[in-house]
Amino acid sequence: MYQKAVFGGTKANETEFPHMAVVGWTNADKGIDWGCGGSLITKRFVLTAAHCMQKNEQTPTVVRLGDVDLASSDDDRYSQQFNVKDTIRHPQHSFKQKYFDLALIELDRDVILTPGVCPACLWHEETFPYAYLDVAGYGATGFAEDTSPNLLKATLSPADHEMCVKSYPSDRRLPQGITGDQLCAVGAHSDTCPGDSGGPLQTTLRTYHRKVAFLVGVTSFGSACGLGIYGVYQKVAPHIKWIESVVKESLDPLTCVKNYENYLVQEQLGQEYEAVGSYFSRVYLHWKNPSGEPKCGGTLIDYNTVVTSAHCTHNSRGEHPIAISILGQRNRIIDIQVHRKFEQGRFYNDIALLRLKKYLRDSDIIAPPCLPYTSAIDAFVAPNNSVSIRLPKEGLEPKLQIFLAAKAICGNDEIIKWPEYAEKLPKFLGKSLSCYKADYNMVPGLAEADIGGPLLSADESVLYGINVLARDGGSFSPLITLDLDRNIRWIEEFVLDRSWAPNQGEPESAEHLVREEGSACVTFDNKRGHCRAALQCREELERYQQGWVKPTICSYHRRKMVICCPRRFENTSPRRRNG
Repeated sequence: MYQKAVFGGTKANETEFPHMAVVGWTNADKGIDWGCGGSLITKRFVLTAAHCMQKNEQTPTVVRLGDVDLASSDDDRYSQQFNVKDTIRHPQHSFKQKYFDLALIELDRDVILTPGVCPACLWHEETFPYAYLDVAGYGATGFAEDTSPNLLKATLSPADHEMCVKSYPSDRRLPQGITGDQLCAVGAHSDTCPGDSGGPLQTTLRTYHRKVAFLVGVTSFGSACGLGIYGVYQKVAPHIKWIESVVKESLDPLTCVKNYENYLVQEQLGQEYEAVGSYFSRVYLHWKNPSGEPKCGGTLIDYNTVVTSAHCTHNSRGEHPIAISILGQRNRIIDIQVHRKFEQGRFYNDIALLRLKKYLRDSDIIAPPCLPYTSAIDAFVAPNNSVSIRLPKEGLEPKLQIFLAAKAICGNDEIIKWPEYAEKLPKFLGKSLSCYKADYNMVPGLAEADIGGPLLSADESVLYGINVLARDGGSFSPLITLDLDRNIRWIEEFVLDRSWAPNQGEPESAEHLVREEGSACVTFDNKRGHCRAALQCREELERYQQGWVKPTICSYHRRKMVICCPRRFENTSPRRRNG
């Protein structure tokens, strides 16, 4: 029997692989012979390799979970042991060949969910999720060595399929060679070895507060371990329908996360996802008939103006959004201006401006972010060159964010991996569109960034761009954004246009009147001052950064923002930043 486990691995802790199962055969003379691995995927079923279902012509009889050291009882706090009720091999598997190497083991009762025993989720995409994958097992620690009683883990990289095909030519057990539903992986200093077939090949993804294991493949076969030769794993994604038909429940990723997330060890992510002390500026767009309409967002750039994606300004019936909402305030849209060079179905110039019927009510937590007028402001507000996107989350106001790495270079090689990207981005991204990848690997579908939503500086004080293609928050696939800096003049013309008049009975509040540089003004916290260029009143910007006050915008002048500068700051020169 061809079996594999971990060479060059390190010991796993007791809650690191809570889905890890070890499969055994009862031996009257020696107790239990542990010979294969597996992964718990529901409260009743373990997924393993089909070839593990026959050892000395016997099916397995026992499964153990929650035990990272089989030779000791000191770590048995989470251990649970079960008899095997039934084994179900993939209907196309044959013991004479190495294809369709999947089987399900039904336990004699449901597991008790704990931080040490909890199902893994299944990866549904055909594409590999990320550049590195993890393996775990109790098998041999090297070529011709004994198996390990400790659960070991290692990191591998998916190998090029064509190279793997050349490494495993057709033979009696592989008459078709390596097929598309088999995955090859290799590690520079790690591998899988005899002793733990059926164990997991997985990736670890994140929710907002926890890590979740996603099963990509099942350990199937390979050559001598530790010699740098590819190990072969049976992919899970092509066979999920069969797996669901056996376990009799949906294995949808988001359903899985919802069912089991609370049993996983919580990980403190600090402020990486929580925008502490920042103002709200992200809005929701509403339609007359919300059913089936685009789920779009936007960002306040003035107290009666929103910027969003041009694709968010109409639906398939040619209807337009009718209102926006932010933190309980709802405001009707009275004017929509789409960029004159926008083309339907393309992301270039995918920007639109919405004028609201009335100014938003004064609020201590709502304020428009600054626009990226000069590189000096950019350096001031984003010294680490990181940006963030606001994410909607069910039941909560949009106060969550995910940090993105600095602007990535996404050329054609990256774009063509995603058909919907290549169709709408036939050319290189160029200077008006940017591409970002998230610092963290989020669960697909959990971190969806809405189209038209904001791309903000790390402290959320500067709006760099708007999301025009946001499949999963920039985690698995790239996040494509439209840069605002090339549209400032067009935005200024719209914001400063006073040809429209507010409805009677809704007078324009004094703090929103356009004021020239040097004119008298009053800040939102009732400090008297004069309108100055933002960079000439850096202390006011610093107060904004600390969450003490929102800036009062006087006007825009020659591509710079003019704010109300309190008198006590007017005669101070801008401070130099270290470095």
